[in-house]
Amino acid sequence: MTKSALATAVTTARAIGVDVVVIGATALATHGLVRSTADLDLLANDERIITGRAWAEARKSPTGSGVRAGDAMDPLRGVVRIGPSARMPVDIVVITAPWAQRIVARALGDGAVRRLFGGIELPVARLSDIALLKLYAAATDDVEDAELFLRHPSAKAVIEEVSEEIGRLPRDCRERWARLEPRWRARLAR
Repeated sequence: MTKSALATAVTTARAIGVDVVVIGATALATHGLVRSTADLDLLANDERIITGRAWAEARKSPTGSGVRAGDAMDPLRGVVRIGPSARMPVDIVVITAPWAQRIVARALGDGAVRRLFGGIELPVARLSDIALLKLYAAATDDVEDAELFLRHPSAKAVIEEVSEEIGRLPRDCRERWARLEPRWRARLAR
């Protein structure tokens, strides 16, 4: 039996001692915010996931994998795509900045959300941390994303948590949040 892309991703990451956390649309769905997706995104903070021989076996498997290291202009250290032709491919996004390490630490901490995905228990990023990642990816101005976050019962807490953490992110993220935060707060006040 062929391993799923997710099983390949998680077993390979765990074999080299790298923690991964569910992010993206799958994490949003775990928090009750449904958005369509064609893949499952994971966050890792350790460059070992994109270096060395970690994916040599996965490349040989029917699932397949590809590793793309980031360059000087790329905010990501790299991305690993597992199962590009699978029904549900998996992307492991590598961000090594201290603020991203805090996201992983919170997802692994006491009281954090953990869910089964394809029979594998994985930690899930907090909703506010998903918002931070979207700010980093320059995707949070998207109306659909804003609508999702604002519909959540904990929207006010999400805004407060993002406001507490945003100072740790790069300047362009802080500028995006400075434009977005007043609109989100105004929408919640209605």
